[in-house]
Amino acid sequence: MNAPAFFRVTHIDAQHCRRRMRVPAVNRASAVAWVVQLYGDGWYVAAVREGKGC
Repeated sequence: MNAPAFFRVTHIDAQHCRRRMRVPAVNRASAVAWVVQLYGDGWYVAAVREGKGC
């Protein structure tokens, strides 16, 4: 089983409210899904893995 990594996620909604958070997740898709579930569909959503390696 994969150990969770941390992703730095940026979410900007239609009202241009920006949220940045550090999310523990197994992959990028699950990190984005968690943030979208929390805040709704974003005008812009990006996730970047933190740390070394893949």
